[in-house]
Amino acid sequence: MERLLIDAPAGYAEIYLFGAHITSWVPRGGKEVLFTSSRAVFNGQKAIRGGIPLCLPWFGAGALHQAPPAHGWARNSVWQLRSVVTTDDGGVRVTLSLEKNGFYALYEVTVGEKLELNLSLRNVQSEPVVGELTFHTYLRLYDLTATDLSGLAGAEYIDNEPGATRAKQEHELKVAGSCDRIFTTGEAGNVVRVRDSGNRRTIVVTKYDAPNTVVWNPGPRGAAEFADMAPDEWVQFLCVEPGRIRENAAKLEPGESFSISMTLSVE
Repeated sequence: MERLLIDAPAGYAEIYLFGAHITSWVPRGGKEVLFTSSRAVFNGQKAIRGGIPLCLPWFGAGALHQAPPAHGWARNSVWQLRSVVTTDDGGVRVTLSLEKNGFYALYEVTVGEKLELNLSLRNVQSEPVVGELTFHTYLRLYDLTATDLSGLAGAEYIDNEPGATRAKQEHELKVAGSCDRIFTTGEAGNVVRVRDSGNRRTIVVTKYDAPNTVVWNPGPRGAAEFADMAPDEWVQFLCVEPGRIRENAAKLEPGESFSISMTLSVE
């Protein structure tokens, strides 16, 4: 499969045109920030397990239950490379696009000391449509069970583990196993800090125009069911996924678009 290897003064990244899929990002002088499974499949058919898959134009089964495929078709499609330019601060900006099934998606990736992403979706059909976007980000961790998240306290969420129950996050979140929560966040939830104590760092997820944050890990049982994930790899990552989904899905008239953005940084 075709890929871009970006080795800039400010950072390194690997981006596959299949799925516009970022599988690696390393800020200069730092460690790998993204998790990609050791058993990930790179065959141009199955979505790559890990990195940053793009979920569009729907998430999961979709707000209107459009699935299959789960999480939409963008991560299983080959995107077009539009441009590659250098930035003044030693980074590289890559632009990719995909037009399919009445949608036009544009994706801008800026690789440097931070990883900055902007994803937009336009309705190019003659009828109104509903669209969802999510950065399904796999963050690499030394040990999930020794990790905690700050920034989601006070947010309401749907817990898909016991059967789509609704609750409010009363305290900072600690994930020690299986977790599948869809948070609806206000301004206070636009920055989530993931303390990766084993690697002596904090990964900061900053989002814009993305009212939802999904926190997901399959746990040991779920990981054992994935052919493209080693059974013990679940402790090596946590998915923190900014997006606009479910009740916040965008209703687009012909020609209308919406976008979400995310910045990853390391402290």
